Amino acid sequence: MRKKNLFVSYLALFTGICLSIILPAFFLTEVSAGYRIIIQLFLTFFIMVLYFFMVWKDIQQSLFFLHHTIKKIEDNDPTISADDKRMIDRMTNIRYFDIKKLITFTNTLLLNQHTILKTAVKDRDFIDKNRKLRDAIIDLNQLIVSGSPIETIMQQLLNTAIEIIPDCDAGIVFQVADNTEMIKPVASYGYKLEKLDKSDFTLTSTYLSQFNRLYDPNPLIIRNRRKVDEKKHTPEELTQFEQAGVYEYNAVLTAPVIIDRELYGIVSLSSRKNNGFTADDVQLMGYFTSEMGVIIKNSFLIQKAFYLSKYDSLTGVHNRYFFEEVVHLVLQDAYRYNRSIHIVLFDLDNFKDINDTYGHEAGDRVLKVFAKTVSSSIRESDIFARFGGDEFTALFHDCDKSNLQNRIQTIIQKLETTPALINGEKYFIKYSYGIAGFPDDAKNYNDLLQLADKNMYKHKAEHKRNNKED
Repeated sequence: MRKKNLFVSYLALFTGICLSIILPAFFLTEVSAGYRIIIQLFLTFFIMVLYFFMVWKDIQQSLFFLHHTIKKIEDNDPTISADDKRMIDRMTNIRYFDIKKLITFTNTLLLNQHTILKTAVKDRDFIDKNRKLRDAIIDLNQLIVSGSPIETIMQQLLNTAIEIIPDCDAGIVFQVADNTEMIKPVASYGYKLEKLDKSDFTLTSTYLSQFNRLYDPNPLIIRNRRKVDEKKHTPEELTQFEQAGVYEYNAVLTAPVIIDRELYGIVSLSSRKNNGFTADDVQLMGYFTSEMGVIIKNSFLIQKAFYLSKYDSLTGVHNRYFFEEVVHLVLQDAYRYNRSIHIVLFDLDNFKDINDTYGHEAGDRVLKVFAKTVSSSIRESDIFARFGGDEFTALFHDCDKSNLQNRIQTIIQKLETTPALINGEKYFIKYSYGIAGFPDDAKNYNDLLQLADKNMYKHKAEHKRNNKED
């Protein structure tokens, strides 16, 4: 309907202008040409003014709508200044209407809105990537708590980074060897590392070292890595890199992993694109390597806790808690399948005298030598543990007392050739022991332990009598 009205108004305007030109030429023939032109212009102007008032309401409505629309943009656009707002008010007012300025300013507003929209989308994508990375790092805690090897955790971390950073097509994680310049790959994706087996990786060969960024937590981007490598590596090394697929990826995003101000490792992500990686990727990488340091440190702490829950921190053999857990399980199995097991309790002779005479450091050295000697003398299936102080205990499977006595005698003979050094002098370790067996001597752990302890003190008493006789 609106299009029809518009067509009629245009037709009326065209007809009026034609009549204002043609009619004076036919009916005012007696009037001079100059006056006729003036009359034609006057009639044309009159018709156009009449047409303007006919469409005035439509123009007013359009300007009101335009004013309302631009005001809405103004309210949501933080980039619009006070001068801009005054210009909007003037340009959308009929008294100051300037179509050229209006079009120019509207284009500027639209460009601003487009920029704000692109920024908002970019921020949303970055927040989304950050959230995914954070969620993935939280999930990695399951691996840490389960006591997974550090290599498994590193590989999962690398896979997470490659998945979240869009331009990333490959990656590698290096770990710095203790107190050396050597580094070793502990996780990789997209490379043929077997082609680099003969290569020695050193800190000085890394991009971070070349650009003095080893301890700078801010990630570094390398464009066209081959040109950079040609300045540092021999043709033979470049050929090896080529075979390993290194130069399938042009851009590198790399950053150090720093734990307690010490360089632990280096992460390098690669892209096939020459212009791969953006400022957002650099920011994500910085967050990633920072969190990676926290994760690795937590992994070490948990692994240490796991170790201490099973092993004695001084001697490295199992501790009493772990030993008793194993014995209870073994006893259940022995009940079910009618198997025999033996528990042996060891106690070092005259250990208090060592501590009192030479100090606790000497006593610790004696404990370590004894633990190492016994551990190397028993089967892997047997369990040896420090019970507390200078007492140790062992669990032996499927052997009779006679066979067990022979094995203990072997340990005694080994100790006679493996003395502990105290103040440069050899100290030969002697010990007493007691044996208790299931099912012949006792049926449960507590009874076995009490009997072994009783037999051990009998053996110690014999040692004292023999020493007095000597």
